[in-house]
Amino acid sequence: LFVTVGADQLWEVEFNVAASSGASSTVDLKFAINVPAGSTGRVFMLGLDSTATSVVEDMFPISRTDLTDSGFGIAGVVASSDPTWLHMKAIVKTGGTSGDIILRFAQGTSSGTSITVLSGSYLKACRFVE
Repeated sequence: LFVTVGADQLWEVEFNVAASSGASSTVDLKFAINVPAGSTGRVFMLGLDSTATSVVEDMFPISRTDLTDSGFGIAGVVASSDPTWLHMKAIVKTGGTSGDIILRFAQGTSSGTSITVLSGSYLKACRFVE
């Protein structure tokens, strides 16, 4: 999921992701927000704690200012017919470079259990005039 943005702009980008491991074990999801060079901002996430074993367990908030692959967070995705929901919001002020605000994700710990981002996951983006 991504949105293309211009240079010297202020954006709020919201990601709503439904994910499932569809397997007999619980896995976790590592995510990061990538932005154009020179951008600053913060990303917030609310999702299951990475140790959760059901979709009704503790939610875990994350807040980061590192908008690169190294600024990742971990959320739980449980084996269930019910998808796990993750909500992420990024506030990004682009610098002198245009480009994309991108949601990147992978397993938190690599294993043979796949994670599927389900149909119906979406991104909303709003540019603010300063």
